[in-house]
Amino acid sequence: MSLPRSILLGWALLLPTCLAAQEWTLDACLEYALLHNDELMVNKQKQETGDFQKKAAVSALLPEIDFSAALDHYWKIPVQVFPGELIGEPEGSFVPVRMGMPWMGNIGANANWNLIDPSAWEDIKLATLQAQAAEEDVVAVKKLLIRNVTMAYFQALHQNLLLELDTDRLSAHTESHRLMGRLLEEGQIDQISFNVSKSLLNELEDTRQQSRKSLDLALVDLKFWMGYPLTEPLGLDPHQELPDMAMVLTFSREDLPDYTRHLLEMQISRQQYKSIRSQYMPRLSLNGSFQKVGFGESLNFISNTGWFDVGFVGIGLRLPLLSMQKTLYRPQQYRSAMRAAELEFEHQMQENERRFMKAKLSLESALSTWKSEEQNLKLAMENEKLSRLKLEKGRADLFEYRQIQQDFSLARQKAGDARLAYWQQLIELDYLQNLP
Repeated sequence: MSLPRSILLGWALLLPTCLAAQEWTLDACLEYALLHNDELMVNKQKQETGDFQKKAAVSALLPEIDFSAALDHYWKIPVQVFPGELIGEPEGSFVPVRMGMPWMGNIGANANWNLIDPSAWEDIKLATLQAQAAEEDVVAVKKLLIRNVTMAYFQALHQNLLLELDTDRLSAHTESHRLMGRLLEEGQIDQISFNVSKSLLNELEDTRQQSRKSLDLALVDLKFWMGYPLTEPLGLDPHQELPDMAMVLTFSREDLPDYTRHLLEMQISRQQYKSIRSQYMPRLSLNGSFQKVGFGESLNFISNTGWFDVGFVGIGLRLPLLSMQKTLYRPQQYRSAMRAAELEFEHQMQENERRFMKAKLSLESALSTWKSEEQNLKLAMENEKLSRLKLEKGRADLFEYRQIQQDFSLARQKAGDARLAYWQQLIELDYLQNLP
């Protein structure tokens, strides 16, 4: 029994609200991305294609049977020449004889089975490697997707922390500015001091607006990698556990996220070279055919019973002897491609090792910078709090207060950048070496 349309419409309208109300943890974002990311779906489909490609290669070892039928009308019957001596003509003469009937037809089946075919076995090996490569592509894309979602999540979380800090600063100075307005009315401060406070309030409001826009941009990136609707709101879990310093191990090629994929690409190139060479080896096949053949002066021969059985079975041997293109240049082409793949593999390994070393050094530097900037931020926060208390008591210098606010903004930006840089390098190392 189907639900009323009004209820279904109500659920559809409430769905975005439910999604928005959910506070997404990193694990929830990763789980959603693994189900909805477009690039991952494409590679999964390619993996399925690779499986069928492998099955198709294996099926080449099985017999092939096909049905055939033909109906031909010879408006000029073919002529064949025979020696004239057969019918008493002088030696050296020839007699043309028309062979066949105006209407001829056949129907039957043909069979072929490759008994010995080295190229078929090499093609199976190649298809197996290609299927493994397609499977490994899915694994590599998953790892990269996890890295990108994690990076985007903490980028958004970083912007969210800055927005909360800017909101608190704006709220605190708004109260201070109201006090400045009261002091102005009482004549305890002049208009210049009040204008300085108003200018600072506008700057804090602009900073908060910029933080809001930066958060929105970070969320767009996160939604994109997740495969989440870009126009729907997405809330982050404020209690998400932050990444911590991990044990950085020494570099290992085998732990690289795309090591197996690059290795398979090199092996595929080698197997392609073997496959092209195997095409010039002998092939032995078993062939057979059974047909019924009919002919007549007119088309009504089809309904006659004068059809003749024709069949055969035999063994065929094919041995390529000479072809400059096939025996010389094509193998050289694939051998050159094989060497290029080997060089590309080594290049990729060295490039990833360079990425690892840079990320490791950058992580150590970012951690040291983060700790230092966090200390500076705490001092700036303390100075900002003390200067605001002096302001509320009417004993503060507005220009000094403004300078303290600017120092606080600079410390906030440096500490935030250092924290984000640390997170990014840690996520990059985890991606490159699968850190514990």
